[in-house]
Amino acid sequence: MSVLSASGVWWAQTPPANRPQSNKPSSSSPANTAFSQANDETRLQLESLIALAHSASPEVEADLLFTTVSLNLIPDKRRQIELLDEAFQTASRVKEPIRKKSWGLLVDTRSGYKQRAFDLQLDRLSIQSQAILKTIPLDSPRARIMLQSVALPKTESLDCKDSLVPDFSAYYQMVMLVAEHCFTPDEIKAQSHVQLITDQLDGIKSVSQATAALKALAGATLSDEEFSRILVSLANAFARASADPRAFAFALQRDGLVTVAANFIATLKKRGIPTDEFTAKIHDFLIRNMSGEVCADANWIKQQRVVMPRELEAINLQFKSPITTDELSPARFGEESVDAKYWMTPKAKSLLQMAKALRFAEDERPLSPEDRTTEEWHRKLLAFLDQLEGWDATSELSEDDYFQQRCNMYWVLVDLCPDDLQRDAVLRAYGKYLKEMNDTYKGRIEWISPVKDYLMILRTKNKKIVKSSLDPWLSSSDSTLRIYAELATLNPGSKPS
Repeated sequence: MSVLSASGVWWAQTPPANRPQSNKPSSSSPANTAFSQANDETRLQLESLIALAHSASPEVEADLLFTTVSLNLIPDKRRQIELLDEAFQTASRVKEPIRKKSWGLLVDTRSGYKQRAFDLQLDRLSIQSQAILKTIPLDSPRARIMLQSVALPKTESLDCKDSLVPDFSAYYQMVMLVAEHCFTPDEIKAQSHVQLITDQLDGIKSVSQATAALKALAGATLSDEEFSRILVSLANAFARASADPRAFAFALQRDGLVTVAANFIATLKKRGIPTDEFTAKIHDFLIRNMSGEVCADANWIKQQRVVMPRELEAINLQFKSPITTDELSPARFGEESVDAKYWMTPKAKSLLQMAKALRFAEDERPLSPEDRTTEEWHRKLLAFLDQLEGWDATSELSEDDYFQQRCNMYWVLVDLCPDDLQRDAVLRAYGKYLKEMNDTYKGRIEWISPVKDYLMILRTKNKKIVKSSLDPWLSSSDSTLRIYAELATLNPGSKPS
């Protein structure tokens, strides 16, 4: 069983009250009374953490508030709405305005690790979108009011050298759900919900926005008449989207834009919904972006020559005039994306090689647990630990790069250690390092991401090990450390010991 936080799994969840339980105690039984008392204690502890979170970073505060609502241990509906409203308000103070995704497929890069941090969805727009989404089943009129106060972040056109692309997906998915669930029958009859969608589409200015809106609309539950009205605004959104070679390459190559558009058009046609205008605008949008500036690392460019992308084959079937390679003649070629690959500096590369020697034999066969108990393996481990201890940020391209790579090495060590004694020593060292580095990161997403990894490891340990690893955090004057430590030790109902 799992409990969702703002970004992932935390601990075992108490079964919902309406789920059948074969041996559920009666309301007057001692077991039920004890269970109720435990939940009351947990609620009090959560309220204490919520108060403490006011002195933490807004990212940590929002994470805690979303986690508290997801746990459903504060059953009062009004209080849940208050917590979601608090989370919504914290969004204005977070560092990152919008979630971003990495252009590259490699994980061990600066942008790869930044995407992992962005995947926590603790940027401003994601927090606002989550808060509204969670408010819909509790107070749908309130959700509509919250949406009205959201101002989309301004995003500049990207350069081909950029490696991170803004992601509006959560926002437009939320908008569609507000349109589907937050209007009265009379308002729906008056097409007010359709007006909300068209107003949102009319504000689109970028490729990233248009792509996200299309994907959200493709999954929307709308009538034929409603789709017909909305298609005009969606078509104009693609016509209006400013040129952005990196965002376009990402949309086509990584975000499935053409496949989604082709399937969407085919579905509309099957329903008898006119698509001529939308299809024509998509056709022109593709040609315009593939014949303007094109990034040199786009997959339809081979040695500065155009190769018909496979993605166009399906959508060409929907066009009256299929796109040909003759129409795709780039005006100029932009540069390739610039990113920092990890484990490339002499020190990092040496540590990576030593780590591989702890995991694999010379013939690349994975070492068994028995292999990792020999004296030779132990000597290699001590040599590795010595090198790790002497590693500092001066040998890397940036302090962020060093921090992420060092956290990765602790993760590897925890996995490799053959016995609990060594593993727990590494866990304490990992926790100590994260504690020290919060002085630098102050609870920002780049720090929260490895903290989540660390706490995920601790979930597999018994209470004694968890306590020994987190004691320095629990006794810390740092509110962020105390919040995550107490969350990790919280016992919401039945948790394995």
